[in-house]
Amino acid sequence: MNFKLLAAATLTSLISINASAIPISDLYNTGESSTAGTIDSNYALSYSGADTTAFGANGYEGTGWPTQGPWIPNNATSQWLTPGPSANTSYDPVSNGTYTWSLTFDLTGYDATSASFDGRWATDNSGTLSLNGDALSNSSASFTSWATFSDLGGSFIAGLNTLEFTLINSAQATGNPAGLRVEFLNSNVNIASVPEPETLSLFGLGLIALGLARKKQKSSRA
Repeated sequence: MNFKLLAAATLTSLISINASAIPISDLYNTGESSTAGTIDSNYALSYSGADTTAFGANGYEGTGWPTQGPWIPNNATSQWLTPGPSANTSYDPVSNGTYTWSLTFDLTGYDATSASFDGRWATDNSGTLSLNGDALSNSSASFTSWATFSDLGGSFIAGLNTLEFTLINSAQATGNPAGLRVEFLNSNVNIASVPEPETLSLFGLGLIALGLARKKQKSSRA
């Protein structure tokens, strides 16, 4: 019997216990953890433009027109984020405004190379998406239909990761709301394959047992 190969196989089996795939935590749909008209603290908001309206550090789960049409209607899965509590607010009357909503999630203790997600989003008006500064080729240009997005690996990093949903609100004198809608459909990441103390103890006992078996085998041949 090849005891070295058996030992290696035993360790591989023990380590694989920790390598199971689970959903990525903190990938929240917009409006998932808030109620109508209140702040969604999961998404941080920054603004660039000439609008004199005071914008807070987050977005709101907007209420009123147009969240039930012509925008894709709010539902129990996700809701529209807007710069203020009322979606029926006109912004950027003179020049385009840039709104960036950031969502942060932590992959500490996970294998970042195994991470992936996919989802869908909509914006008023057009939008682009990046992960940790890397642009993803999944843009949005409509508030009446969904656009898909995904990252199947390559832009994830160990520790804190940041998704940035950036939309451009085209200038218009009146009737010019701005909004973001995001739904995550799937996500996966593997737990980092690092043996826990209990696993190492089991492996050590296994090596002892293998050693005794080998010694017994040699004695029987003497």
